[in-house]
Amino acid sequence: MTEGNAGGGSPPGIPEGIPEAAPRSTTAFSLVWLIPIVAIVIGGWIAVRAISQQGPTITIAFKSAEGIEANKTKVSYKDLQIGKVTSVVLAEDLSHVIATAALVPGVDGYLTENTRFWVVRPQVSAGRITGLGTLLAGAHIAMDPVAEGEPKDHFIGLETPPVVTTSEEGSLFTLSARSLGSFDVGAPVYYRQIPVGEVASYEMDPSGEHLTIRVFIRAPHDARVRSNTSFWNASGLDVTVNADGIRVETASVVSMLIGGIAFDNHDPEDPGVPADPEYIFTLYNNQRESEQPVYTIKRRYLVHFDNSVQGLTPASPVVFRGIRIGRVLEVTLELDPTNYEVRVPVVIEIEPERLHITDFDPAGALGRVERLVANGMRAQLGRGNLFTGGLQVELDLHEDAEPANVVLGGRYPELPTIPAPLEEITASVSGVLAKIDRMPLEKIGQDLQGSMSELREMLTRVNELTSEFSSETLPALNSTLSSVDETVSSLDGLLSEDAPLPIELRKALEDVGEAARSVRVLADYLEQHPEALIRGK
Repeated sequence: MTEGNAGGGSPPGIPEGIPEAAPRSTTAFSLVWLIPIVAIVIGGWIAVRAISQQGPTITIAFKSAEGIEANKTKVSYKDLQIGKVTSVVLAEDLSHVIATAALVPGVDGYLTENTRFWVVRPQVSAGRITGLGTLLAGAHIAMDPVAEGEPKDHFIGLETPPVVTTSEEGSLFTLSARSLGSFDVGAPVYYRQIPVGEVASYEMDPSGEHLTIRVFIRAPHDARVRSNTSFWNASGLDVTVNADGIRVETASVVSMLIGGIAFDNHDPEDPGVPADPEYIFTLYNNQRESEQPVYTIKRRYLVHFDNSVQGLTPASPVVFRGIRIGRVLEVTLELDPTNYEVRVPVVIEIEPERLHITDFDPAGALGRVERLVANGMRAQLGRGNLFTGGLQVELDLHEDAEPANVVLGGRYPELPTIPAPLEEITASVSGVLAKIDRMPLEKIGQDLQGSMSELREMLTRVNELTSEFSSETLPALNSTLSSVDETVSSLDGLLSEDAPLPIELRKALEDVGEAARSVRVLADYLEQHPEALIRGK
């Protein structure tokens, strides 16, 4: 048995003739594992696809959640849905709500610091009605995408829809004004009475001196804004009263109700160059003011008036021979504590360029004014408007004015003044009234009463004389007139054509005429034959 085992026989205890199992390797792949592997691959692919197709998630803060509902309110751009609000929660400080929105892929590049969101609701403002479609479909969140700027995923929603979005073609321009006037955001902008844009925004300058107004002008009209373009407030009615009559101007009925801004180029011969987007235009109060030339050189002077200046206010005109050359800046009241005299100092601003001095030298401006004052230039008050009673400061040359000089050394050079014609009339009337007040009116009345008594006695005597004349003198006068009438009748008979005297008078005149003709013939003969005086005919 030992040898048999050694020779390769059957193991002990195993009958001979039964095949022996041979061991095999277990490293071969089993088809059973293929199903879970495929499932894992498919699930991973689905997850990767879902993640790759998922858009960005952002948060938007609003003051209230009016019209916003989770899983219902849409986020849209140009009326196309690009997302949906997934949740709306209240902020920790309870000051606002935070809406979380899931957006579609592809908008990541437009979520920047300049991108804006707002809730679209029905709204009426500045003559426009927007968001009427939300009455049936419900409110939604609109987006104004902007690619420029730093990426951002948290935004503060606008309370009102913006007037201008990035999808509109046009340009924004900046205006500067001292007051807002009657227009508001969304008010129309006109070019030759055609609406071409809107007021986009306005804000107070940090200095508080003026307002900065942004207006949007749609293409292609934005190309009409040039370097010499003038903007003015077209709100309401612009009424002008001058020598030509009454002039009423308005851009449109809408501008009368909600205000507006207009612009134009007043110099057709100078089209100017395209306006720089950073340039700040001046917003004038009306079209007439925008048509006035702009002068950069200004000089301030001081004038004193002793009488009332009621009607003279800042911005009242300063005129020279009827032509405006400046304006009034300040009107105050001044008391001299030494003699308690009250005067009214008025600060005026003159624009020397209005005088069209071709060789104007700012350094020699004061010398020119001094020479004008030496030639009789004086300031006085005058009526600027008969309807409103407004006053103006009038400068003119008065040859009979007393000598005066420009007073220097104060805040501004002081110009001499003369009384206004109205003041002279008032002074004359006051003097006459004073003289009348000094007259002894009571004594004059007594004398006048005595004179009236004497006059009544005189009239009574004249009446008596008239009665005597009627009773005694008139009959004699009638007799005399009758005699004169008879004499005239006799003369009429003697001078009639059939009377002897006229006939004889005519014959005598004929004889005199014949004698005159004979003398004329003789004179002609003697002139030709003077020797006839000696020799005879």
